[in-house]
Amino acid sequence: MNQAEVTQPVQKSGSNKTIFIVLAIAIILFICFCCGLFMATMMLVTPTSTTTNDDTFETFGVDENKSEPDNKSVEYLDFDETANFDGLEISITDVDTEYMPEETTYYYLAPDKRYFAVEVFFVNRSDEPVYYSDFDFKMKDSDDYSFLNIYSGAKQPTLSSGTLPTGQMIRGWITYEVPLEDTDLSLVYSGDYGNRSVEFSLR
Repeated sequence: MNQAEVTQPVQKSGSNKTIFIVLAIAIILFICFCCGLFMATMMLVTPTSTTTNDDTFETFGVDENKSEPDNKSVEYLDFDETANFDGLEISITDVDTEYMPEETTYYYLAPDKRYFAVEVFFVNRSDEPVYYSDFDFKMKDSDDYSFLNIYSGAKQPTLSSGTLPTGQMIRGWITYEVPLEDTDLSLVYSGDYGNRSVEFSLR
């Protein structure tokens, strides 16, 4: 081996090609990053809905919802009338507009609120057992705001929920926390009966 062969530099024919590939990948990744950033920005500034009818807020066990219009067929009854849902009779037997728990230490009632308890009576005259629940009831005021029942400090015995056999009856209290000034109230029942509901006037 002569001296010329030892000192001749080795040419790296693939080095320029490698640099080109790395730069191309970097450019593609940069373009993808810019596109992703643009799409994320568009999603943030584009509203998902142009209108809303929901005006809902929740306060410690009491939901106050602006009642939304629906396609239910509503039957309006007076306090002393009875609703009939395919053999399930529902009526109101008593109300307590000045109810207060015996032990008030553990329950906080805002100065502008009061308790309103309603005793509901179920009679199953249908040919099969029927499921019932206090969750199927809500109280509504004249401004169409509805109130869900409370559990802590509710008047006893509560209605709760269960299955009512054929020919049996049950009654129980449902307690609500409503604004003190609201006197035009009604009790709405919407069970599993398609598009039917009933509204009892409590005036």
